[in-house]
Amino acid sequence: MKNIFYTIYKYSLLLLLLQSMFAWFLWGQRVIIILLSGCLTILFALTGKEIFCNEKSNTIPVFFIIIIQLYVAKIDNVNGLIGALLSIVILSAVLLLNDQIKINLFQFFTRAFSIVLAISLLAWIFFLLGISLPHSHTNFNNGEYSFDNYYFFLLNNNYLIIPRFSSVFLEPGHMGMISSFLLFANRFDLKNKNVLIIFICTLLTFSLAAYVLLLISVSAYIILNSRKPFRNLILWSVCVFILFSFFANYRDGNNAINNLILMRLKIENGDIVGNNRVGRDFDDYFQQFMNSDNKFLGIGEAKYSKMIWKSGNAGYKVFILQQGIFGTVLLFLLYFSMVIFKKSKLSLMFLVVYILSFLQRAYALWDVELLIFITALPILFNIKNETDV
Repeated sequence: MKNIFYTIYKYSLLLLLLQSMFAWFLWGQRVIIILLSGCLTILFALTGKEIFCNEKSNTIPVFFIIIIQLYVAKIDNVNGLIGALLSIVILSAVLLLNDQIKINLFQFFTRAFSIVLAISLLAWIFFLLGISLPHSHTNFNNGEYSFDNYYFFLLNNNYLIIPRFSSVFLEPGHMGMISSFLLFANRFDLKNKNVLIIFICTLLTFSLAAYVLLLISVSAYIILNSRKPFRNLILWSVCVFILFSFFANYRDGNNAINNLILMRLKIENGDIVGNNRVGRDFDDYFQQFMNSDNKFLGIGEAKYSKMIWKSGNAGYKVFILQQGIFGTVLLFLLYFSMVIFKKSKLSLMFLVVYILSFLQRAYALWDVELLIFITALPILFNIKNETDV
């Protein structure tokens, strides 16, 4: 009976994970899914005390989860309070699970995510081969995003060279970011078919952020987790240079990697071409905001959502504007409190990867990011001095 409860419970977490990434088939279902997951969390918690570990490595992060969820919700209505409390119940329960269950959950998330991507990728390949597939037009958030929905994948028709793969999710960058986390936590074990599928799909996103995260995390992993880090880093650097040179010159630079990735890494006017996370009007407003008293507590997500900008904005500046310096510090303390009790070279580097991701996509409070981080830490902590090469 306990196994049945656990199976239902972990699938409810998977739904929450996918919904927080805005998988198209779960659009508008946040309330139902969080209620379902919250109820199943409580039900699973009642199956036995042995599933939990109440050491300070788990309880201290729970304290920060409670504080930041209530702070971010800016509780001014009943719905906001209920949503914050359900998030607290779900995430706190995951934090308090014993390490073996967390590891099992992480492996389940990896496997399930790879299955979703594999099915999506197969349909996407059929599409690229010119096979006619049923589809319909759809949009999200009142036209902010517009797609041809091929049901197994979404296609944004604004591409110039080649369609970027985003599976069933809103943006290739969203998928690439989450995939990068899963790849690092799985130690880039490409012999594992699930990890290999995720890696291939990450490359097909043509996401600059995902590529940079991969480059940095692979480099760090080579240094931190090999017997001959200097030799391996040199070999890895040579490989990167060869690939860089190849794609920069292949077809005189007229290829997807060069146009979507390498060209955006060029420096113009003292800044990287691809550094376009916020518009000029937002930047001007942000500078005024940082000179005001609002910078400490932020203006809140509700007020920000009503503001009109000339272009889309994302990244750490948006989070600071919404939640203030205090909220940003709370967020860092939440993640740091999880790592400090599971401290290892790889867990610290995992935190760095999350921070780098936060700079350009400040989604560290998404359920998917928290669930992956919480459940991956025991794996990274338990890896002591293992080396493969």
